[in-house]
Amino acid sequence: MGRVFFNTRMHIQNITADHTALPSDSNTVFIILPAADTDLTLPAPADAGEGWNCKVILQSDSGFGGDELMDFKVNIDMSADTNNVGNIFGSDGDTGVAAVDTNDFINCTAAASPGDTFDFICDGTRWFVNGFVFDASVCTFGTATA
Repeated sequence: MGRVFFNTRMHIQNITADHTALPSDSNTVFIILPAADTDLTLPAPADAGEGWNCKVILQSDSGFGGDELMDFKVNIDMSADTNNVGNIFGSDGDTGVAAVDTNDFINCTAAASPGDTFDFICDGTRWFVNGFVFDASVCTFGTATA
């Protein structure tokens, strides 16, 4: 029989300004409650290593649910030239968006919604990401900060 772990908890970091995640931050939930336009920079895949993972959740003082309540832009930097793989799905019926080779960022506009969520996992070479958002047209992959 394998080991049984009780009372294990995820590490939570509340982010209110630009922040750079560390290789030691694996298995962290970053809750971003921006006070201004905010950038979260993930470690370079080579530094993060195989198995590094995190979850990013957007939050807003303007409301705890509903569309277009973020107030500020949030950019997630996945490092340059890493050929990231992933999809962002919208629950409002919008067509989702997929990452292409040059997409090193996720750009969320001020029209994003509290609760928009992104899961990241690294294989040591690139990021794999799945996003679940209200409106996929306001949280897209990009080539630079928005």
